[in-house]
Amino acid sequence: MSKQDADLLQNTPLFGSMPIDALERLAEKAVSKLYARGEVIFREEDSGDALCVVVAGLVKVYRTSSDG
Repeated sequence: MSKQDADLLQNTPLFGSMPIDALERLAEKAVSKLYARGEVIFREEDSGDALCVVVAGLVKVYRTSSDG
C-alpha cells in the first residue's frame, strides 16, 4: 500500500487520530482487495485475524440462526 492508502486510513474514525508515520507503517502491512457484488468477504466461522476497511461501496453483514 502507498501514502495514498495511509491517507485513506487517516480518514477513518478508528485510525484518524494516529500520526501519519504510524499510519504509513500500518499501510505497508495492509493488502488492498477488490470484491465483486455478492462476493463473500468472510464467514461467521472464520478466524478473526483480519480487519477490513471499506473504501467504497456497501457491505451486508448478517448472522444465521439455528432456525435459519
